[in-house]
Amino acid sequence: MKLSQAVFAGVLNVSPSLVRAWERGARQPEGAPQRLLQVAEFDPGFIDCLAITREKRPRLSVAKKATSYAKKRRFAR
Repeated sequence: MKLSQAVFAGVLNVSPSLVRAWERGARQPEGAPQRLLQVAEFDPGFIDCLAITREKRPRLSVAKKATSYAKKRRFAR
């Protein structure tokens, strides 16, 4: 996963300054970003997929991207 802080922040729908705070250990992720990071630990390609999809279709919601990815990867229930 080789994303800039700005792109990574956009994928998680948080500010780049918050990503920097996480990296410094000044803050801990919580809520939806925390869950997405847990999924990314399991499958790093997940965040890359969201980033690529975001570039191609900027109006597609993160939830739809995640659902589409999950179906492709057979994580859907």
